[in-house]
Amino acid sequence: WYCRVLQEGRIDAGLPVMLVERAYPRWTMALINSFANGSNKDVALAQELAACPLLEEWWGKLIVKRAKKKS
Repeated sequence: WYCRVLQEGRIDAGLPVMLVERAYPRWTMALINSFANGSNKDVALAQELAACPLLEEWWGKLIVKRAKKKS
């Protein structure tokens, strides 16, 4: 989700970065982090996100576990 290096090199502040593809626009890093930090308790949404084939299995397990955890 973050970035993938297609060509090794140097980038500095102010240089353009191009979004090439967003396969799952619904699954943002903000949403993933809301589960990871325990602030999002929507278990059904967590399970749906965990089923995303691009998400590492351990992330999916963590997301569902944190969504189910009582505050």
